Amino acid sequence: MIGYFTSFRGVVKLIILILFILASTFLFADFECINELNSNSDFIFFIFSDNHGHALENAYFKRMDEIRVKSNARFAIGVGDHVKRHRNQPFLDLITDNQWWHDNFFPNIADGENEVFGSSQGDWGSGGELLKHVSFAVADSVYLRENGAEYYARMQVNDFTVHIIQLHFPDTPRNTSLSFRQESRDFLIKTLEDLKITQYDIVVVAAHSMSGFWHHLLSIEEQKSLLSKTDLILSGTSHIFDRVICPLYNENGTLILNPGSVTDPFFFSPPGFLQVNVFNNPVKLVVQFIDVGNEEYQIAPNEKRFIRNR
Repeated sequence: MIGYFTSFRGVVKLIILILFILASTFLFADFECINELNSNSDFIFFIFSDNHGHALENAYFKRMDEIRVKSNARFAIGVGDHVKRHRNQPFLDLITDNQWWHDNFFPNIADGENEVFGSSQGDWGSGGELLKHVSFAVADSVYLRENGAEYYARMQVNDFTVHIIQLHFPDTPRNTSLSFRQESRDFLIKTLEDLKITQYDIVVVAAHSMSGFWHHLLSIEEQKSLLSKTDLILSGTSHIFDRVICPLYNENGTLILNPGSVTDPFFFSPPGFLQVNVFNNPVKLVVQFIDVGNEEYQIAPNEKRFIRNR
């Protein structure tokens, strides 16, 4: 876990983190098992990244899909590198031919998509061809930018409106002003400014990134806009599950997370994905890392579960 625990401001952030962990402990103490947690949720969705073309032929991905069915997840959000050059692409077949995945998956376009559909990882935006393999049928509306790789999607789920903003940030070229373009940042901020947020709006923003996180590349004012409107800020590329606390972090509870890789984790990070349980009355998001290396589907340990209060 990455933190900024120096000076008085750092101490305040540490206290906020401890309170989050305590709140998570108390909430989960109300449920004996994950099935009980799920049955008391208003709805559930998944977040995953860096499966590199793998799908149901991979034991870890298959376990995630089995959990998807068991939990009745409503949709899935991807954070990029869903395909990989010089590999078979069963994932493309899955999102094309499987009705649930075709209609309910919201992918991010990253460098893996660029190298499969374009000339290289740095062929900016060429990976947007992957979006032709999904329908976004579950969404009420989708705005696809002219670059073909970034979009805003909105959908109604029960009493909630879910907003998904997908940005293109491949890890090449290494110059971030070229890979994470100002036009992408402007699209993000303009889209956020146009949103009229209530407690029943859920806002998720994703960009693959170069180092595992990307919010710090925004200006201070852009970061403030991002934190003021979003519930989840997502990154990929590192293949390591992680959470970061922004220096501008405040009491609004925005979670900045990297889901790691569901099929190809690095170092000591297990294979897995993020499960988000949305609760109503009171409204809150419970986010936990589900380890698919573990054959038992269970509630995550304290350090891998978080609450976004509204």
